[in-house]
Amino acid sequence: MDSMDGGTWLDRVRNRLGVAGMTAIILALGIIAFGFILSGGGKTQIERAVADCNLTTRQAGALTTGDYAMVKDGGKTLIVRVKDGYGDVTSDAMACTIKRLEMKASTVQRIGDTRAIDGTQSDEWGHYRAIWSYHPVNGMTLIVEEKG
Repeated sequence: MDSMDGGTWLDRVRNRLGVAGMTAIILALGIIAFGFILSGGGKTQIERAVADCNLTTRQAGALTTGDYAMVKDGGKTLIVRVKDGYGDVTSDAMACTIKRLEMKASTVQRIGDTRAIDGTQSDEWGHYRAIWSYHPVNGMTLIVEEKG
């Protein structure tokens, strides 16, 4: 729409900023869009790791028997239950996810060595905190949370 002073709002902006100003604005918007694309389009690191590694997840409220993984808290929490060896969690997908989240080798080893008598264990690295437990009947539950 034209205004009474003879141009659209875009024409008025162009006149005030000039070619250099408009070029700077367009360049800045391009950089912002490129950064958004590189950041995974607004996904958290946990969501990107799960997607990149094809770790099958269930939606909240889904039937949770067998092995499963869920992403919760707006993508900032990963919950994995490995119990019977059947279900959605494959060892390759889980290993890939752990690698993508840069979990320390010592944490991976501690998770594997946890016994029922050890109770709930935890560790932190980088931007993450892991909490896990094991029971011969209930299996292993691992929770990875983004800190902060």
